[in-house]
Amino acid sequence: LINGQTPYENDSFDIVKNKGIIEIHTQSDTASAKISSDNKEIHLKNLSYIYKKDSNSSNSTFDISTNTQNISFGGANVALILPDSNKTLAFDRVEADLKGNALDLKGSRGNAKFDLYYSSNDLNLNVSNIDDNYLNEFLQKQAVQDGVFNLSIKGSGLEYFDGQIDFKNTYVKDLRGINQLISFIDTVPSLLMFKSPTFNQKGLSLHDGKIIFNRKKDLLSVSAINLNGDSVDIYGLGSANLRLNTVDFSLELKTLKSASEAISKVPILNYVILGKNQEIS
Repeated sequence: LINGQTPYENDSFDIVKNKGIIEIHTQSDTASAKISSDNKEIHLKNLSYIYKKDSNSSNSTFDISTNTQNISFGGANVALILPDSNKTLAFDRVEADLKGNALDLKGSRGNAKFDLYYSSNDLNLNVSNIDDNYLNEFLQKQAVQDGVFNLSIKGSGLEYFDGQIDFKNTYVKDLRGINQLISFIDTVPSLLMFKSPTFNQKGLSLHDGKIIFNRKKDLLSVSAINLNGDSVDIYGLGSANLRLNTVDFSLELKTLKSASEAISKVPILNYVILGKNQEIS
C-alpha cells in the first residue's frame, strides 16, 4: 500500500469488539473496517494498492465461482497499480459488493463512470465518458490529447467476451504505429505539401473511431478497426495471442485526404490517380 508517494507501513489502530462485531479504525483515518461472522465492510481513503502476481503460485487468478465471502468495499481517492503491465486504475470514488460468486462495482474518476458486474457465468463492464487525463493516467503515458472515450465488454467470463471501444475528437500522440506513420510522411517530400497541420503538432487528429474485439481463451481478435481523421483514415483487423505474446494485424490507410480533395477537382488527375473511390490508399 502507498499513501501518496510514501509506503503505508506505520499507523495506529483502534479495535473494538462488541457482540461478535469487530470495528477497526486507523489514527490516520485512511482505513476502517467492520467485521461480523457473515460480512466484512472495508473503507479506504487516499491509498494505492500495488498488485503483483505471485510467481510461486500456479494459479494466482481469483476464482469467483469458489468465493464464499461477503465483502463490501468503499474507497475515496484510491488506486490499483499494476506494475507488471505499467497501468494504474484510479478512482475518486468506488463502491463494491462481493456476495458469494457475484461482484458488483461502481466507480468514478472525474467525468468517467465505471460499472462492472462479474459472476461465475456473466461479465458486464461499461466505462463511459473517459477523458484524456484518465486514459493517460491508466496507460501511464501521454498517449492522447482531448477526446471522449467509451468502453463496453459483455461475455460469460474473463476469457470469453465481446467488446467495443469508441471515441470522438481526439489527437493520438504516443502510440508507436502512429508515430512511425508520422515519421514516414515527414520523410517523403512529395507528401509534405498535402499534410494537414494537425497531423504532427498535437498528434494525429481523429474525429471519431470504433474498435470491435472479442476474446476466446488466449486469442484476442479485433474484427474491425475504423478510425476517421483529418489527414488519414485507418481501417483494419487482426489478432493477438495472449499466451505467446504475438500479434498479427492488417491495416489499410486512406492517406492524403487533403490531396484527394484537391486532385478530385482536376478531371484527368481525378480519373488516373483517385479512381472510382475518390481516395488514395
